[in-house]
Amino acid sequence: MTNTTTTGIKYNQAQDLADVAKLVRKDLKAAGFKASVRISRYSMGQSLTVEIKALPKSADLSSAVVWQGYPSGSSPTTYAPYTGPDCIGEAGWFRPIKTEVEAIVATYNRETTSDQPDDYYNCDFYAHVDFSRELSDLATAAAVKAL
Repeated sequence: MTNTTTTGIKYNQAQDLADVAKLVRKDLKAAGFKASVRISRYSMGQSLTVEIKALPKSADLSSAVVWQGYPSGSSPTTYAPYTGPDCIGEAGWFRPIKTEVEAIVATYNRETTSDQPDDYYNCDFYAHVDFSRELSDLATAAAVKAL
């Protein structure tokens, strides 16, 4: 069995997750984000959750249109693309922002995965990144307005 281990450049095995959360919060603030960083500990692991509450001032929501195409036989006047928070968070303008925040968090983590079909996965902590409801609603309104 071959395992692949990825270690973030700021990973420290002796560091407690509460300390990691403080460092992630500091890095996000330096990047211009306002975010809530919480930790959870449970019997078989621990997790770090980042909820992005505000984007850097350089962010421009006017380009938040989430989908440019239309199904065959329809046009912009007959079909309005879905612009809900899930679409914006995963596939739209927010995706690069989420990827950037995930990269900041990953610098403090260690992950080991197996290339065998055995579902082996081991990490220092599970990371979750999402947007606050208010920010998602703001982006949805900007995307709808841009249509």
